[in-house]
Amino acid sequence: MLKDSRKIAAILAADVVEYSRLMGSDDAATLAALKVRRAIFDRLVSEFDGQEFGSVGDSLMAQFSSVINAVRCALAIQQAIEAENAPLPNAQRMSLRIGVNLGDVIEENGALFGDGVNVAARLQSLATPGGVLISGAVYEHVRNRVAAQFNDVGSHQVKNITEPVRVFEVAAPMAATLGRRLTAIVNRRVIIATAAYLLGAGLAVSILSRLTAADASPLLMPALITLLAAGFVPAMIAAWKSDRRHRAPPWIGFTATTAATVVCCIVTWAAWDSFFADQARASIRRSVPKPQPVIAVAAFQNQTGDVKLDWLSEGIASLVRDGLAESSHLIVVSPTRWQAVLRDHEGGVGIGADVLSSAARAGIDFVVSGEFMEGPRGLLLTARLSDVDGGVNLAPHRREDLSAQTLLGEASRLVLVIKGGLGVPHTESVAGFSADFAVNNMTAYEAYLNGIGFFLKFDYRSAERAFRKALELAPNFHMARYRLAHVEVASGDTEAGLATLDKIPKDAPLTRRERLYVDGAHAYFERDAGRAQAIYSSMLQEFPFDVEARWLLALSYDLAFEDDAAVAELKRLLEQEPQNDYLWSYLGETYLRLGDYDLARQALDQYLKLKPRDPFGFTTLGQLDQLTGNLNDAADHFVHALELEPGFVPARLALARTQVLRNRWDDAEAQLRRLATDEEAPAGIRIDAAFDLSALLRGQGRFDDSLRPLETLEPLIHKEVVGEAMALAQRGTAHAELGQFVQADKLITLAIERSPGVPTRYLFARASVLLMRGDTAGARAVAAQIRNQPMPQDSPHDAAMVQEDAFRAAAYLEGMADLLVESPLKAREALTRVLAMPGYQYSIYKLGTARALMQERKLPEALEMARAAASERDAGEIRLDLELDRSRALLLEADILAAMGDEAASTARAREFLRRWKAADPGQRDRVRAEHLVVLTVKTRSNGS
Repeated sequence: MLKDSRKIAAILAADVVEYSRLMGSDDAATLAALKVRRAIFDRLVSEFDGQEFGSVGDSLMAQFSSVINAVRCALAIQQAIEAENAPLPNAQRMSLRIGVNLGDVIEENGALFGDGVNVAARLQSLATPGGVLISGAVYEHVRNRVAAQFNDVGSHQVKNITEPVRVFEVAAPMAATLGRRLTAIVNRRVIIATAAYLLGAGLAVSILSRLTAADASPLLMPALITLLAAGFVPAMIAAWKSDRRHRAPPWIGFTATTAATVVCCIVTWAAWDSFFADQARASIRRSVPKPQPVIAVAAFQNQTGDVKLDWLSEGIASLVRDGLAESSHLIVVSPTRWQAVLRDHEGGVGIGADVLSSAARAGIDFVVSGEFMEGPRGLLLTARLSDVDGGVNLAPHRREDLSAQTLLGEASRLVLVIKGGLGVPHTESVAGFSADFAVNNMTAYEAYLNGIGFFLKFDYRSAERAFRKALELAPNFHMARYRLAHVEVASGDTEAGLATLDKIPKDAPLTRRERLYVDGAHAYFERDAGRAQAIYSSMLQEFPFDVEARWLLALSYDLAFEDDAAVAELKRLLEQEPQNDYLWSYLGETYLRLGDYDLARQALDQYLKLKPRDPFGFTTLGQLDQLTGNLNDAADHFVHALELEPGFVPARLALARTQVLRNRWDDAEAQLRRLATDEEAPAGIRIDAAFDLSALLRGQGRFDDSLRPLETLEPLIHKEVVGEAMALAQRGTAHAELGQFVQADKLITLAIERSPGVPTRYLFARASVLLMRGDTAGARAVAAQIRNQPMPQDSPHDAAMVQEDAFRAAAYLEGMADLLVESPLKAREALTRVLAMPGYQYSIYKLGTARALMQERKLPEALEMARAAASERDAGEIRLDLELDRSRALLLEADILAAMGDEAASTARAREFLRRWKAADPGQRDRVRAEHLVVLTVKTRSNGS
């Protein structure tokens, strides 16, 4: 038996900031730096009568009997490490985050467990680099006894802790901090040198103004000021570099230098402003060619009066845009970004000075525009390349006597003219296949353009019809086939998407860029993230400003759960396309999924500035409020999204989920049923609705009904691949709840066989069914299988997380097997260890622990654990599939209260359970148990009276 004891202790948790980045940059130097900071930590912990425990790698832990010593030690550690970092460049600095908590802990063989330790670790993760955060319990003990500043940063909901934690930031006293900094500033050589230079410069200007003859050139004074201003920054930098006694962080030098440069520029500009005013107003200059200019292509205006030719406006622009994008010397703006520029000029005609000014503010250098009209013998095309700074046309182009077909053919010639105007090397070739194909297949190309428009609006059904029409008219239109494959996958049919791509021959006449698109899609659809990343990275080497390629690279990182890399690519795209609303929306969604809610809100606010009446933006904003617990605000956002676009399916699904969280289950069920059976909705949305509906029905004890949604959509779920095993397992457990164990075993075996990864979840389902049947030996065997299954080899980090979940699941199953054989003490010890293990905190783990505690007759502890299982939710993830566990925890509360003699409370909880399970399957054991508790209480009261 392991020895353990409880005590109150102050826990100090510290962690190295960006340790993985530092190791990746220079592992030897990082390890040496870690040893230095570890020595500082060990020395100061010892000096403040603390004791280290549980430190691993870059994570450091210590306990103190005195909470005052713990906080003083934390401040001393940060001050010592700040001094250690001072002479180092920013990239080489190694800082700590520290959290301090006071609470109840369990000590077992020198290791500490419990919420006291967990809260300290959560505080550490919230702290800023070099910062110290303490809990409210610590603050109450130290606020008047430690010389420091305390800033209340509010209450925070931290993972696995039921109640919000009050958090305070601790810093050294302001007077001491300001004193050190003022002394350092006064002693810097750069301050003395700056003052001397300014004094000398002022003296020189004063002398010149006194000695200059009246008829001297007016250039002398601005020239002198320019020379003095030009010399000021180098003089300041030289003084800064020569001051070896007082090192400062590089950012201070950079900020000071930048500010001084700006001031010098302003002074110089003021000196020359009046001299050059007339010349500046009179001159119109052509911009100096940039190495990689940013160019936008506007839709060509149809001035023929024939609406049947309207599609040619975007048709010519799309061909020109694609032709320019083949160049590695040009940054071509996406249509989405260009539409954002035009949004403030809706209703305007042509590309006037106001549009060019907006383009300049948006970071665009040149705009290609044009129009076509009826001429004496056919169509007349005029086009131009406009410099947005001065409105000068650099490459005018005019062609007469064109037909609709030859008009499209002019795209290749126009690309060459534009490249010449921009100074692109003549050695760079232009692939004319796309333009030639459009000329010979005009109706197919029109359908193709319509399909792209529908796809960008998420209208996948219309997009699919348009691309299929293009392929019907031109079977060899392979880029239409590529786009169709994307639509099929976006609609949830990965198999169809891959089959469509397979119809593109290896020797199809595609450009290099188009071939890489097709090959990358193959890898991405097959979920081969590594190969997809390699293809898109290679593509960006050849076409570094290709928006779609970088977007697909970000999706490939997302597929591999490489979140930091995905976000980095999205940020690079937004530097190139700051007005691209779609990129802002996806960045917001990504931050939302990662739990970075503040960054998610910033991205969504930017998105809604660009598209203020877009239902998708309000839907995502509602999901953010949903995850942060603002359920009424979330529902309002979803309703507003549906007002903007009635039937918007993402908002319908999100609103239904919110109704579950608001305990409006009947409304949620009705909405989910309509979505799951709506054949006009995308397959992915229907599948999500079916899973949620099935989970909601299981949470009400309606196991037979819960089978229908997943059975009805089985063909769609099979095509979607990823969710197939999950659907099989959930159907299997529902059959087991109904006592249909043969069907349950068959379905769960299929789920294990079709698992897309390590099948821990589905093996867990098998063991759970064995426990329902009382087969503890079989359940233990499956637990051993879970523990010993091979882990993924491609990512050590992912393998460690998967293994943690597997070990935790196996330990839980073994604990429940102990409970079934009436070994409650052994079961409780095992399940308590499960709760202390890292990994996702499933409600069922607390539910099992509560049952073990009840069997031990530790009723107050059992009641607390059951209530936690019934009420706790992960704020970052809505898991409707866990509603069954939460419902059963509610019933267990009623059982425990009855055992404690609190009949009124027991009856209230049993009635609440029965309200949820009012339509449960006939004879379902949990419902029978709840009814028994209510009847028993009524009889007891009757006998008492």
